[in-house]
Formats: sequence, structure tokens, C-alpha cells
Amino acid sequence: MKRISFILLLFISFVSCNDNIVTENTPLNVFNAFWKTLDERYVYFEEKQVNWDSVYFTSIERVKNTKTDDELAGVLQETINLFEDQHLGIVINSVTHIGYSPLDTIGYFYFPIYNYGFEPFPFFSGKNDLSTIYKHKTKKYIYIEYSSFRSKSDLQILKDELKNLNYSEGVILDIRNNNGGFSNYAMDLSALFFSGERVAFTEEPKNGTKKNEFRQKTIIKNRGNNFIPSSIPIILLTSKRVYSAGNLFAYMMAELPNCIVVGDKTGGGGSPIKSVYLPNGWILYYPNTKNYSSTGLNMEYGLDPDYLIPHKAFNDTVQFIKSIELLDSINGYQ
Repeated sequence: MKRISFILLLFISFVSCNDNIVTENTPLNVFNAFWKTLDERYVYFEEKQVNWDSVYFTSIERVKNTKTDDELAGVLQETINLFEDQHLGIVINSVTHIGYSPLDTIGYFYFPIYNYGFEPFPFFSGKNDLSTIYKHKTKKYIYIEYSSFRSKSDLQILKDELKNLNYSEGVILDIRNNNGGFSNYAMDLSALFFSGERVAFTEEPKNGTKKNEFRQKTIIKNRGNNFIPSSIPIILLTSKRVYSAGNLFAYMMAELPNCIVVGDKTGGGGSPIKSVYLPNGWILYYPNTKNYSSTGLNMEYGLDPDYLIPHKAFNDTVQFIKSIELLDSINGYQ
């Protein structure tokens, strides 16, 4: 069991659990409610290649022998791990949840500020803990770290400060620590980089209790404001930690002609989530809609970068160096 994340708390705060399962609180009933809910509503059985019927028969005897919440949580944790899906889990209380966490992600990315000619943009310091801006001392480059899509005010603060900067030769946009938030804020940020109306993604909601029952795909559009002119080259830095709304943002940006994606394949997470109470009061959350890019790619699988460069340690600068090389090449500095 793990401590619950801030973003997950936001999700629990805003999602209405109005389709709850009411039955006697026993370990067997809890597991049956968990299994039946996913059997009828989970959308990625095909992608995850999980034989759900087999899982039931291999787990049910263990559940019958559980005597404590911890023992039941252990069985549920092992079951959830089979999906390798960070949008699938169970909230036990305000600080603890059961969920899948990848073991091969690095949580911090070292930025060599002074070694490569960048310096902090002083007027931006302290205004926002989710994004950071650095400017190049001699070239018209800026670096933006955008770590989450939690608040609409973050975007307005960023826009206000960008007015004071000259970045006509390129923007390095680092989302390697961005594991999500709200998809509408991701769409708002992407709208800065293009003009007119574009297809942001398509969604395919679950519609029925059978595993292959989905509604017709719906096109979701986004209108850009060209706040950052489309003539400016964009380098997007990605990692395996980029998930959920961060992953959605990466897909939308990758389809812009002036954007080059550098780094690791993103972590995926191509769906909004829904929740339901289990008989013991725990909250089961799960993906209930498939999302696809405008070109038809299933976002659950993650985005392949244009330049696949693994990040192997917290002080590994190879991805950042590549982004500088690309901008230098585009602007004729090499």
C-alpha cells in the first residue's frame, strides 16, 4: 500500500461516486464487487492482455482465507499489478491507496543551468511551484519546466512572464516530471502553440457490460491562440514518468509541425477515470474511456519520441544536451 498522491486526492474530491455497490461488508463481497465492476466497466482488457476469468479463480480461494484488511489489500494489490495501469487502484483512506507504481522511472531531472549558458528568469521566481523558467544568456532560447496540470492560474502566470522574454529562436519545454492533473488544463497549455482549431484527440467511452461494448468515437477539438508563434521551434522533453494529462499533452504537442520530442517514451495513461465505493467503504477507481490521438494512436501505450534518449540517472544531461544541439542546428549556430 502506498501514500495517496495530491493529484489522486484532487480526483477523489471532484469525482462523484453515485454508482456505488451496496452489499454486506465481507472480504468475499468486496473482492466480488471489485471483480464484477472491472469485468463490466474496465476498458483496457485487450491492451493489457489480462485473462480476467482466470484471475478470479486463482484469487478467490485466497480471498476466502483472508482475515484482515491488510491481507485483503495484499490480494487486491497483486491483482491490480497485473494491469500495469496507474489509473486503476483503490483508495483505502485519505493517506493510503492500493495502486500500480512503475519501478523504472526516475523522479528528478538535473538541469545544468550554468554549464550551458542558462540563468533563472528572476521575475518568475517564487510565483509558481509547478513551473520554472530559465533564459539563455546569449541566444534567444528559454527553458520551461512544467511539472503538473493542477491549476488554471499556473497557465496565466506563465503567460504573463513570457511577455517579458525573447524566445524567438526556440523553447525547451520539459514535462519529464509531469504525471498528470486535469486534461482541460493540458489542452489550455497546448493551445498556446498553434492557431485555429485542431483535433486534440478522440474518445471512445464504455457503453455496456461486455468487454467489447463501446460507444462511437467522439472527436474532441481544441482552439489555439498562437500565444507562442508557430514559427518558433519547440523541443519537448519527455520521460516514463509523463502520465495521464501529461501524456495527453505530449501527444497533442507531438502533432505540431514545429515540435520535436526528445527523451523516453511516455508512461501512457490514455483515459479519464471513474470511481465507485466497495462494500467496505474503499473507493475503486478505474479508466472508463479510451482516448486516441488525432492520428488514431491509442494513448494508453505512451508516446514514442522523435529522438529516443533514455534518462539513466538524476544527473544525466544527455536529453537536455540533445535539445540544445537541435536548436543550435535549426538556428545555424553549428
